[in-house]
Amino acid sequence: MNEFGLNDFILQPYEEAILGLLNTKPQEKDDKPVCHLVKLSPEARESRRQWHNLVEMQMAEGRDLEDVRDIASKAVSAAVKAALVLHLLERPGLLMEEESELGLATWERAKVLGEYHLSEAVRVQRMAEGDALESAALRVARWALKSGNMEFSIRTLGRSLPRPRLAPKDAEAVMDFMIDLNWARRVSVERGQRTVMFQLNPMCASCANCASAPGVGMESEKSGFGKK
Repeated sequence: MNEFGLNDFILQPYEEAILGLLNTKPQEKDDKPVCHLVKLSPEARESRRQWHNLVEMQMAEGRDLEDVRDIASKAVSAAVKAALVLHLLERPGLLMEEESELGLATWERAKVLGEYHLSEAVRVQRMAEGDALESAALRVARWALKSGNMEFSIRTLGRSLPRPRLAPKDAEAVMDFMIDLNWARRVSVERGQRTVMFQLNPMCASCANCASAPGVGMESEKSGFGKK
């Protein structure tokens, strides 16, 4: 294809660093290898603490990372591991010593990597969840149209929706999603009645049996619900 190969001259420092790490033999004590200990400098430790606290606060209820706690909770520890890699790549010979100190500059570089990967992981996770909600919302709308159940409850979905059935918590998330898109709305119930009822937007039938993308044909049909 007449393409140039890899530039060995540019890759040489990287190759030397990797070979340096692989060929370095750790110190031994009583004929056993001694693990090298890396400590964060006081400045790096304080920066790590502040970022950890910030991420923790963002995972609180109602904050930006509430829905992705499983990902966010691992971000800081993953950045620390990245910092260790950067630290040793710069000086592979450190492995021959008992311990070394990881400075603020190296930590800040690792933190930038951590922030980027956290934002990407959150973006992909939310995209996948959005696709799942869209698919489930279409199933609910098609079921309601086909069965004539234009008004229904979470319990009805659990009993009547074709398999795979939705767990109550998942059904609530789907209905919130549909309400946001004006695909459905909550219905006023009689005083004292505890069951929450939902009504499918009548204009859903005009969306090619709900086969269009979310919001298309529905979002613009705010008047689809008749007055009671």
